Amino acid sequence: MSHTGVKEGIEKLKPGSKDAVGNKIHHVLAKGNEYCIYEIEHDDINYRLRVEIDGITDESEQRLVNKFNVVKNKYIIAKGLLYRSQNHGVMKNRVAHILSSCLQGEDLPQGGEFDELIDEIKTEIKRASSNRLYYFAPSIFLTLVFTILCIVFSDLRHSKQDHWHLLIVLLSSLLGSSISILSSINRINFDELTYNLFYSIIGFERIFLSCVSGAIAYILIRSKLIFPQIGLNDYWNVMIIIIVSAFSEKLIPNILGRVEKRIAIK
Repeated sequence: MSHTGVKEGIEKLKPGSKDAVGNKIHHVLAKGNEYCIYEIEHDDINYRLRVEIDGITDESEQRLVNKFNVVKNKYIIAKGLLYRSQNHGVMKNRVAHILSSCLQGEDLPQGGEFDELIDEIKTEIKRASSNRLYYFAPSIFLTLVFTILCIVFSDLRHSKQDHWHLLIVLLSSLLGSSISILSSINRINFDELTYNLFYSIIGFERIFLSCVSGAIAYILIRSKLIFPQIGLNDYWNVMIIIIVSAFSEKLIPNILGRVEKRIAIK
C-alpha cells in the first residue's frame, strides 16, 4: 500500500524483494514513511530482523537515527532473546512494533516498553526451562532406577529368566522413550500449560506408551511372530528391538497390522 510522502527506497521494501545489501525480504513487520522493520531469509535467527531508515530529508532521517540509537542496545538484547522464546513469532512482532512506536513518537523514546518485553521474555525462558525439566524428569528417574536394578539383579538372567526379561523389557522401553522424548522436545511449547506437573504427566504418558510398545514387541518376539531367529537369551538383540519399538510411534501398530492380515489369511 502506498503512503503519502513515503521514501522511494522504503516503498520498495516488500516481501520477495531485496534490500540494499541484497538480502531477500521474507516478511515486513512494520513500516513508516521513512523506516521499515523487516525479516530476511537467513539460517541464523539472530540475523533475520533488520531495520532500514531512509529519511525524506536529512533532518528527518537524523531524528529517526537519534531515536533508534536511544533504544538500540535494548532492541539488540530483545532481538537476541527471540531464538530462546517459545512464542518466537509473537515476540518477534512485539519487538518490531515497539521499535516502530519508538520511531514514530514525537519525543526521544525512554525504552521502558523494551525493558518490560525483555523481562517478559526472560521470565518465559525461565518458565519454559523449568517445564522442560519436569517433562523429562520422569524418564531420567525411571531409566536410572531400572539401570541400577538390572545391575543389582544381573544374576537373575541365570536363575529366574522371566524376572530378568521383565527388567530388560522395562529398561529398553525407558531407553527408547528417553530418545523419543529428547528427539521431539523442540517441537513442544513449554510455555503453553500453566502448571509444571502437567508436563510431568505428559512425560509419564509418553513413557507408558513406550512401555506398552516394548511389552508388545517382547510378546511378538517370544511368540516367534517377528524375528523368529532371535532367541530370548540373546538379550542385546532383544533389547535393540524393544528400544526401537519404544522409540517409534508407528512401528508396533504397523507390525500388528501385518500380523492381523497374516492371521486373517490363515
